[in-house]
Amino acid sequence: MENPDRLFSETPAPTPEQQCVLDALMAFVRSNDNAFVLKGAAGSGKTFLLGRFCNALATTNTHFRILAPTGRAARILTNKTGWPARTIQSAIFTKPRIIEDASGESVYFQFPLAPNKDPFPIVYVIDEASLLSDLQTEKDDNYLRFGSGRLLLDLITFAQAGRPDLSHTHFVFVGDPAQLAPVGSPFSAALDEAHLTAEHHLRVRSANLTTVVRQKAGSDILASATAIREAIDNSLFNELRLVESEEIQQVTPQDAASTFAETTRGSTHTATVLITHSNHEAQQYNRHIRTILYENHHVHLVPGERLIVTQNNYTHRLMNGDFVWLESASPTTETRTPLRNIELYFRDVVVRMEGGLATIECKLLENHLMSEAGAPVKEIIQALWVDFKKRYKHLKPSDPEFAHALHIDPYFNALRLKYGYAITCYKAQGGEWRNAVVVFDQQRGRQNEEFFRWTYTAITRARERLYLVNAPDFTPYSEMNFGEPIAGEPGGTTKALQLSSAPEHLFEEAGYSVQVQELNYRRRLIVSNGTSSVTVDLVYNGKGIFTSVQINSGATGATDPSFDESVRRIAEGCKNRSAHIAHPPAALPAAPLEFSFLEDQPHLEAFYRHLMEKLEGTGIIITHLIHQQWAERYTFRCGDEAFEVLFHYNGKGQFKNTKLLGNSESPCFSRIKDLLRSP
Repeated sequence: MENPDRLFSETPAPTPEQQCVLDALMAFVRSNDNAFVLKGAAGSGKTFLLGRFCNALATTNTHFRILAPTGRAARILTNKTGWPARTIQSAIFTKPRIIEDASGESVYFQFPLAPNKDPFPIVYVIDEASLLSDLQTEKDDNYLRFGSGRLLLDLITFAQAGRPDLSHTHFVFVGDPAQLAPVGSPFSAALDEAHLTAEHHLRVRSANLTTVVRQKAGSDILASATAIREAIDNSLFNELRLVESEEIQQVTPQDAASTFAETTRGSTHTATVLITHSNHEAQQYNRHIRTILYENHHVHLVPGERLIVTQNNYTHRLMNGDFVWLESASPTTETRTPLRNIELYFRDVVVRMEGGLATIECKLLENHLMSEAGAPVKEIIQALWVDFKKRYKHLKPSDPEFAHALHIDPYFNALRLKYGYAITCYKAQGGEWRNAVVVFDQQRGRQNEEFFRWTYTAITRARERLYLVNAPDFTPYSEMNFGEPIAGEPGGTTKALQLSSAPEHLFEEAGYSVQVQELNYRRRLIVSNGTSSVTVDLVYNGKGIFTSVQINSGATGATDPSFDESVRRIAEGCKNRSAHIAHPPAALPAAPLEFSFLEDQPHLEAFYRHLMEKLEGTGIIITHLIHQQWAERYTFRCGDEAFEVLFHYNGKGQFKNTKLLGNSESPCFSRIKDLLRSP
């Protein structure tokens, strides 16, 4: 590929991490492996690195093509790298076949794979690869149907067709795995190394850019996005806070439209985007925004309006997700009624394409402009088809002239546009703006992976300012309730209990030294007589009762049968006792202890760290911890007082109910409640 007139800038220099990944990419191109997955957070320099990578490929005379799943993503990629990028669909599919049903009133266009005429060997660089679906998603009412309906499969099939040596067809898939997956797909297939290997038999390498460089150091937007990304990586969806700051501001639903208008004035409405969950909500906000921007908002179209393409238009080379700006519109509409009860409304318009001065004179299908549907409904497509056939009665669908006439017909190819001020998160994906107004749906569940991905994708569209409507604000402890003390439970508030009731003290009374470790549903005692030691695991159930004993005799030193038997006898006597035995304060540790946590329950360790942070400087320390089923049982020491608290949590890692064990209220427990209730 020849260098374009506008080469990617060689400054600034790559970071050490980026240089390491660039070296890995060049080594991959020289290898027999055929896929490289490059993952990175929003702003980590993926696009910057792609420009450097393409420069390096050109320097070594290596053929490459840059592709993206949407027209907007391809345009952004071209502008940022200096290398021409195309949509995947325009690169791998050829002219469609027209397929009409028996009634002659319904049609769809089947786009087959084009023959691959690319040079060989070659590297295919695919940006925004998280958007590539590998599930058959074509719907019966979609009149544009591409290949198998699985874009990832079709791309790989096209690239490898007729190649004598597949090791010289290289794919570089680039994207952010924390963003929304393709519609209807549970994951981003093109960024999943295991899927690429198992489903497509590719030999895969990978790298991950972890350092975010796009936004300024200390960015609050970056900090929020990083926290959400870490939650997704850990599958922990119990905390989401978007704290207000100079960069992040909360606005009311009533002020969302005016905020958009205020932040986009003087920029031809390019500076800001408003992001919603649904097309219905986007259309409502678009109406509200237009009442602010234009006095004659009752007029459907005003010069200067920002519009978004909602369906690929190959006649005018506009792709789904492209933005255009209205230059002019005819004052009247043309109405056609090809089918009973279905009227089609057309208006002549001139639109300017994004990022340039090129304009297009064409017709606009006004039915769709005012519709809340994401794409034209089946009945509208059917009416367009019947209208075309009535105007070209002299042609048959099998005639070559028919296909040509259909391709240039201004009515059938009228633009499907919507107002582009407020758009859905899926439409915004792959783009970035100076400001973003993000509207959260209060009716949707929030403690799940899909909501976290939606939030991450939405807030990372903003470079400088983020305005939030109905923003989520919850922690693992925000719904914590404090109940009445539980009478009759073992433990509670105490100032003097018998030492002999604690299992470790039973061994100490026999003259042995004991080390205690609290594990998940077991207390481990390492019992020593000075020459040898025995490990005793006392296993307890969800009610905190010891149910079984596991003994590892002769862990260290020489085996002593009498010592082993003595330990076994004492351990067996611990069965059916409470796992937690309160100690007199004098016998409790004077400093906080460290406890063990399972890797698959990170919320329990996070709660412990949270408690430790809250208790710092209060004189209250944690002395014992037992992991029970759906509850954490803590013992606290506060001066001459010792008390137990049961913290219940649910399957989402949210701590719900907290109760003091015992019959009386504790002043120190009241202090803990106040600390946990504080922000």
